[in-house]
Amino acid sequence: HSIKVYLYGSSGGASKSTSSSTSYDTYVYTGSYIDCEYIGGSASNDLAVIRAETSDVNSVNSDACKVELADEYHIGETAIAIGNAEGEGISVTQGIVSVDSESVSLDIDKQRSYREMRIDTAIYHGNSGGGLFNSDGKLIGITNAGDETDQNINYAIPLNVVKGMVENIMYYCKDSSSTTGSKILLGI
Repeated sequence: HSIKVYLYGSSGGASKSTSSSTSYDTYVYTGSYIDCEYIGGSASNDLAVIRAETSDVNSVNSDACKVELADEYHIGETAIAIGNAEGEGISVTQGIVSVDSESVSLDIDKQRSYREMRIDTAIYHGNSGGGLFNSDGKLIGITNAGDETDQNINYAIPLNVVKGMVENIMYYCKDSSSTTGSKILLGI
């Protein structure tokens, strides 16, 4: 399957194809999308890595730039979530980091325990996978879940988990001799 990415402000969109001889949904893409390649992922960490050519990104948005990672984050720090809430376009909300790291049982694809950062920053359906930034604009996590029963108890994958998993995925992406596709990382 191909992956098409639309940068915010891009023209066009995807629509489900009505005639399909396959067992999965197919889509028709229009406008300014970027073809991306799936590199790898981790269901147990709710993360995936996709790759786009820099020239393709710049052809759609010449102002796009690389995300800068924070050195650390802490409880009480500003947490700014950027995402595509309800698929209606970019949203930005602000809160704080409430808990820097805890084990949380979430039902994302099935019931699993995840290492999460708890935030009171408002996030909504469609924000998952969006960046969580500090007040300096540096990435501190990736938003991925919320508690719909309690107002503003939301979660993000902490930066140390993100960095470790991305390094792991990229390492095994380059190592074609690997049969497992991932190496063990201990959260010690």
